[in-house]
Amino acid sequence: MLKGFSLIELILAIGLFAILVAGSVGIINLNNNSVRLASEYDTAYSYLNAGVEGIRSLKKQSWSNLDNGDHGLIIDSGNYVLQNDPDNWNKYTRTIEISNGYSADVKEIKVTVSWDFSPTKNESISETFFLTNWAKATL
Repeated sequence: MLKGFSLIELILAIGLFAILVAGSVGIINLNNNSVRLASEYDTAYSYLNAGVEGIRSLKKQSWSNLDNGDHGLIIDSGNYVLQNDPDNWNKYTRTIEISNGYSADVKEIKVTVSWDFSPTKNESISETFFLTNWAKATL
């Protein structure tokens, strides 16, 4: 009777070990990408929410501040101000699109945050809402 492993048993054991290691590495890599994407979505949502709240604050300052078009939003001397270009923060770009709603006293606002997750995968989130000029007197 021969003692030890035969060559075939050794090759099968090495092959099985290689398959298990390759599968484990793939699962770990997928998990890391999922965690990173969730973290980036969380950051983008915070940036989007800051834009929504900034527009609401801008509307409270004056209805006339809400000019139609694509804008960015900055803070100047403690007040929100629209700028002509989207605003960038790290790898995130926030665009605020303002247009007339279904009447002259309603504005449709769309806030979009986009970023590059990887060189071949772009991500974005957006929120659309309406603001009304309740302060305008009607007869």
